[in-house]
Amino acid sequence: MKLDIDFALKKDIDDLVDIYGGSKTYQSLELTLCGPDKRLWRYLIARDYDGKLLGSCSINLRFANLGAIGLENLLVKEEFRRNGIGTGLVEAVEKFAKEAGAYRIWLWSTEDRKPALALYEKRGFCLEKRREKTEDNPNTLLYGMNFPCPSSERAY
Repeated sequence: MKLDIDFALKKDIDDLVDIYGGSKTYQSLELTLCGPDKRLWRYLIARDYDGKLLGSCSINLRFANLGAIGLENLLVKEEFRRNGIGTGLVEAVEKFAKEAGAYRIWLWSTEDRKPALALYEKRGFCLEKRREKTEDNPNTLLYGMNFPCPSSERAY
């Protein structure tokens, strides 16, 4: 499937609210993309060549000054899964991290997300930590991917 992957802009907020099924509000996404939080987060979106939003993920930059970024909120619309969209988004995060001079990408996931875990492992992420199940949360897994140490020059 041919994709166009790029950073989300304010004009993409309605589509992002739709894809995340209400777990993200217009106001929270507007703050993230246009407000004071924009230096801490970036959203990537994957569209087909007709402009239909197929998937998205966010890049957490809270620890970028330490050389690490987070991959969060990876979601592909169910009817488009298993078509390389998740892989494309993860590859875009990897490219962003390398260009920004990061040496590490981390993410949290849960054991019930088997296809996502397989994707992460295929891309080179390694399981680093497991938080045991609690009453409110399933088993949570920390995955990480390390790059060779970058130069002292960073793009962020």
